[in-house]
Amino acid sequence: MMNMDACLRTVPLLVAGALVFAGCKVDPDYDFSQLDTSGRILPGLSIPVGSFQQFSLEELLNTDPAENLDVMNVDDAGNYFLDVSLFSWEFDSFRTDWDSWKFKSLSETDSTPGWAKDAYLLEKGTPLDDDMLKNLPFSCEFNFELYSEDVPASVTAVQRLESKGKLSLSFAWKGLPFRNVRILSGTRIILPSWISVSGIEDSRFVLDGSGRFLTLQEDVTVAQDADLTLSCSSCVISEIPDNQGIVGVGAAYLAGRIQLDGSLSLIAEDFTGATRTVGDRVFVVESTPLSLSVSCRCNTEELRVSRAVIRWDSESLLPDFGETVDVRIEGMPDFLGDAGSSLVFSGAEIVLSSDTRLPMDIRLGGKVELSKEGVLTHAYTLSGLDYSAGSSHTDYVFNETGSGPRQGVKYKALEGISSFLSPLPDAARLSSIRVETDPDEWIDIAADAGYGASFELRLQSPLRFSSQSRLVFPFDIRSLNFSYDAAVTSAEISMRVTNTIPFGFTLKLNAMDEQGTPIPSLRLTTDCEIAAGSPEKPVSTPVVIRAESAEGIGFDGLHFELEAVASADEIALNKKQGLEISDVVIRLPEGIRIH
Repeated sequence: MMNMDACLRTVPLLVAGALVFAGCKVDPDYDFSQLDTSGRILPGLSIPVGSFQQFSLEELLNTDPAENLDVMNVDDAGNYFLDVSLFSWEFDSFRTDWDSWKFKSLSETDSTPGWAKDAYLLEKGTPLDDDMLKNLPFSCEFNFELYSEDVPASVTAVQRLESKGKLSLSFAWKGLPFRNVRILSGTRIILPSWISVSGIEDSRFVLDGSGRFLTLQEDVTVAQDADLTLSCSSCVISEIPDNQGIVGVGAAYLAGRIQLDGSLSLIAEDFTGATRTVGDRVFVVESTPLSLSVSCRCNTEELRVSRAVIRWDSESLLPDFGETVDVRIEGMPDFLGDAGSSLVFSGAEIVLSSDTRLPMDIRLGGKVELSKEGVLTHAYTLSGLDYSAGSSHTDYVFNETGSGPRQGVKYKALEGISSFLSPLPDAARLSSIRVETDPDEWIDIAADAGYGASFELRLQSPLRFSSQSRLVFPFDIRSLNFSYDAAVTSAEISMRVTNTIPFGFTLKLNAMDEQGTPIPSLRLTTDCEIAAGSPEKPVSTPVVIRAESAEGIGFDGLHFELEAVASADEIALNKKQGLEISDVVIRLPEGIRIH
């Protein structure tokens, strides 16, 4: 900004000689005080002030950058566009807390191998020989049942379950008159078709790829009062049989069979019945039956569901969206508000951006209402917005054509969208929010996982000027410090305005004092219009401003209002455009009045 002090320092020197008589002592015999000694000196005095740097279009549009830059953006071509956040909205209502969803086994079951059902008999006098008690085959089947009363009430069906914790199977041998039983390698545990396990903690067993067949790799000696126990850290329950799974609100039931196939050996020296030794051989004194019975016990220690493929009651799963979301729209540019300006908003778009973390596909709908100073101006229903399961970012763009160049964007047509910006809204509301799911869809959901979504609705439009537009640029030149009171009653302020904006301007202005208050007694007039230019072909226009005041001319600054002249074509506002004021000169056509 300019300071006139330095420019006017020479003026007192120019007029000092003419005014020196005013300070001389006057002889009373030659007193001319009754004569009119007033006059004007230095008529046509011109005082060069200087030049100003260029005002970029950004500076002209954003009279208060701290307030307005957040809604102004520039595209790759340098064109300005409006980018207003109407509202943001998020929810985190899909969190599943399944710490209590545990399974328990129902009961211990027994099975007897075929050869032992008829009480295989060691007859009196039978020699106890390891060879005769070796490789006794057995095959046992055990009913296997799991149940839970801790299922979330909103789960209506289950297809697959993954559980973590500890699942233990314990087998015990009863009815044999031997202290120990030797289970031979190759013995297999076969799980039902709907269960597979992992994380086997006993290295004596090897697990096949399906997770259903566990094979003993070495002989294992088990005491009659002890168990052969196998533990795993997780299991997957799939292919759930018909009429099983969810059997009531909060209740699940699963049933199948575990099969134990293999062979065992009995050790003669472990025989607990009466014997007689003759020479090197041992004989049975009394006939003794081998009534073998094998029991299986299941223990589900801390076995909790960690992931599930389920059907979920959507009314229970989805949050209550009956409430509305009200948002004030802040930071609208001053040049589109306070100055009463208006632009063409052809090409306007509403952009709905979202980041979703969903266990299922959903369809979103709702109503957007825009208002100005409490009065509803526009309403539009959003419908058919589809979001896929998983974590993803989705952009829906609503425009006049329902199409656009950006890849990965879902476009939808919105007739008359440009009218959304006339007038520019100051408040937005999202209401009647609906989220729908397919009730027959299977949902893959993890326990204690955070599911939810965040949404932002933005209003974007290129800024263009046309014959239907009004655009006013207010700006000030301050610290001129021009003050001659009654000594100067008229002045001309000339300048050169170089325009690189592709439309012309008419000019209005007022003088201001040091506090920025308009001075009504000082009349400023001009009949100049600033010609249109472009960044490639700047156009300079000479501007002359006339200042008149009977009370004398004194001012500290000038307030300009440039109003754009209507254009037949739509013209984009670009960051390369702007104005430059140079060669400012203050001229005193009538000179300085003296007394």
